[in-house]
Amino acid sequence: MRWRVYYDQYRYRARYDYALAGGIQDARDLTAGDWVGSRLSYDFTVPRVGTLTVGSELNVDLRTLQRYYAVSPQPVEYLHVNNPDILYGLFAQQQWQLSPAWNAYFGVRFDDSKSNARFISPRLALIYQPTDRSTYKFLYGRAFREPNAYEMFYEDGVSLVGNAGLRPEHAQTLEVAAERKLTKDLSGLLTVYHYWLGGLIQAVTLDGGLLQYQNVARNGATGVEVELSGRPAAWIETTASLALQRATNTESNTPMTNSPARVAKLRAAVPFLKSRLETAAAVQYLSSRTTVSGSAVPPVWLADLTFTTNRINAYFDLQFGIRSLLDRAYYDPAGVGLIQDRIRQDGRAVFLKLIWRTRE
Repeated sequence: MRWRVYYDQYRYRARYDYALAGGIQDARDLTAGDWVGSRLSYDFTVPRVGTLTVGSELNVDLRTLQRYYAVSPQPVEYLHVNNPDILYGLFAQQQWQLSPAWNAYFGVRFDDSKSNARFISPRLALIYQPTDRSTYKFLYGRAFREPNAYEMFYEDGVSLVGNAGLRPEHAQTLEVAAERKLTKDLSGLLTVYHYWLGGLIQAVTLDGGLLQYQNVARNGATGVEVELSGRPAAWIETTASLALQRATNTESNTPMTNSPARVAKLRAAVPFLKSRLETAAAVQYLSSRTTVSGSAVPPVWLADLTFTTNRINAYFDLQFGIRSLLDRAYYDPAGVGLIQDRIRQDGRAVFLKLIWRTRE
């Protein structure tokens, strides 16, 4: 039996200065979210069948406060909404060992909430392992995402109109994966997938120029990913991957925004000082991505360098690193409603992290 209880908190504050005929208007956003939840699951063996997992989950919003107001030249409250939600889910998963080489998993989850419709999410997995070196997986699933409070209820009269009738996004996924131990220290993974995405929530420009989040898009994505990982030599550990995919709007057959067709990654780690210190370098490539205006941001290569101690002390370790090591100037596509269709990202950045642990 596993039981998890949690509390989460979110705070957001922003200030906007607008030029008026008589001076400057000081307008502000305030968002305060608090929620608690619990998840309980239990595993037990069904004779001559396999392991059955059952459980439940509950998430309760204590507060979803959203305010938009002016401080000067005159105090004005434009928006003050608080629409807490209650969500719960019930789930079960059964494992069947069909033969020494074949295993099947079937799972289903039922979700409901105060603000949105019920949703049933089935999942099916068929695993074939003919040898200790090879595994083949056939996976199907159905999933969803609830619209959040901002998408449903934020309405400032300046840029955005609320939409309390938003429905959850939903997706169906189909994947086939093959894992193979190529040598004693090197493994390979190949995955082919196709996703059907429906009711995607996007910001739509209304006749008056304001934006509203609506369920408008039906998209699909097809891709293949390959990964190699292991130790080509005793002193180095590496992982390399390449993802090729095409994600499109199925109605217009146009590419999805901010969706790279190619992503490549390479990471290598080398231990020093009798494994007390690890040095890791990583390189990532992103191909060009379409923006909301129909143009594209250029492709980019990014490199990181990280140093991590390993048990330098019984209670803590340190991690030091440099992100965007080459200080490349690159852009990510921006969302609807901004003046520009792209946002420049941070250049070189240095970070220090303390990893603290209690006595084991």
